[in-house]
Amino acid sequence: MRKIIFSVFVILLGCQPSDEKLLWLKDYEYLKEELTVGYANLHEAVKKENIDLVELNQVTITGLKNATSKSEAQSIIQSFLKKFNDGHLRAFPIKAPSITDQEADNNVYKTDSIDLALEKMGFEKNEVFYSIRYDSISGYRSLKLNDDPFDTGIVVSSKGNIGVLKLHSFGHWPYWKTAVKLWKLYREKIDKSCDSDCQEEFIQEVESVLSKKLIERLEQLQKENISSVLLDVSDNGGGTSWYEEVARFFSNKNLIGSKMSFVKHKHWNSILKEHLKLIEQDISNLSIKKELKQKLKLFKALVQEKINQTQKNCSLEEVWKQQKFDCTKLIEHSYATKLPFDIINDEQFNQLQTKQILNTSRFLPFRRNVYSGLLYIVQNKYSASATEGFTSLLQLNNEAVIIGKTSYGAGCGYSNGGINIELKNLGLIAKMPDCSRYRKDGKNEIYGIEPDIFINWKKNESEYLKGFKVIESIKNAKTKS
Repeated sequence: MRKIIFSVFVILLGCQPSDEKLLWLKDYEYLKEELTVGYANLHEAVKKENIDLVELNQVTITGLKNATSKSEAQSIIQSFLKKFNDGHLRAFPIKAPSITDQEADNNVYKTDSIDLALEKMGFEKNEVFYSIRYDSISGYRSLKLNDDPFDTGIVVSSKGNIGVLKLHSFGHWPYWKTAVKLWKLYREKIDKSCDSDCQEEFIQEVESVLSKKLIERLEQLQKENISSVLLDVSDNGGGTSWYEEVARFFSNKNLIGSKMSFVKHKHWNSILKEHLKLIEQDISNLSIKKELKQKLKLFKALVQEKINQTQKNCSLEEVWKQQKFDCTKLIEHSYATKLPFDIINDEQFNQLQTKQILNTSRFLPFRRNVYSGLLYIVQNKYSASATEGFTSLLQLNNEAVIIGKTSYGAGCGYSNGGINIELKNLGLIAKMPDCSRYRKDGKNEIYGIEPDIFINWKKNESEYLKGFKVIESIKNAKTKS
């Protein structure tokens, strides 16, 4: 009898997770805590993907208990996050710093080669990929200039000339050739090294040149007696808030920004407190007139209210064991692109530190109405993130007709670097979107931006046939109008 009892004890002992597995499970619990309060699309993604969160949670726990190595445990966590099908939600292994990494600083040096300097600043030397082409269409004529960052052309048609413009990224980093030219001149301005502020200034200069080049291409197209512009953002995976500036090139309106919201998390608590400091600086500024200060005081109270909202707790038990999401409700972002109380229209606005609060502050004042004619935007399922912000903004304001397929569905993404969670025991960094942006019909952009004119591109169709279908859709749409 004693032998039987001992055997059962050994079997039960073997079922208990090892110390290492307990640490993996501890990391997973921490990840769930952060997802509960920090993952902006948690509720929407569960609905969209029809996820049984209770079952997924249990499957993940069981998987970690049965994992035989750290790499297997990492794969379980990555598979768990993939279930949400969110391009901004992911985990990647923590890279062990090399001796070189530990000794290196963040500066770019005058003595660095051009390639090394640009790589340090995050620029990428990649070839542009085209899944849609127009250059074999009858009547097409290229207007592309040597080393110009934007492909430009025109399709001559009896139904009107169509200007064609390819915008392959809203991020500065893929525009390598543009950056090379600028860095050759810019590095002559620096003494020995270029720190983070200096690099940010250079990046803004790159964006400024890209804007100038884009404006030149639009002006060039308009000299060709065009009746419409086809702006191709297919395969444009996003970028930065530069899209806000570019959108204004295509409108003479004061564009109404897409609705946004953010999470109840310490990350946003910190962001809002920094906003509060800027407002307080302006309130204490003696040169700011009394009437404007009164508006700033109202704004301060609004921000303080948002700060208070970020401190509300959320129940882990309700979300992961009962699949209830009442406590995960997001906070409305009421001043992402336009300050309230008419502050943005005040004559002293440009003197305010508060203007830095706007996502678009470095692009103000916007250049508007470079082209305000008929605009068709071509997107595909790989148009994402900032590109969705761009198409959604113009669609919301009735300034463009969207053609193609529903976009990727990445949505808002990260504010001030986003939320990064270190899972030390698993050796992973998890990154999650901390804000949500909403399209014209009020749905979260993670559902993708739906086109106004759908094109049923087939999987194995050539890029030339896809381009032909786009042009034919525009011709037919113009005929109907």
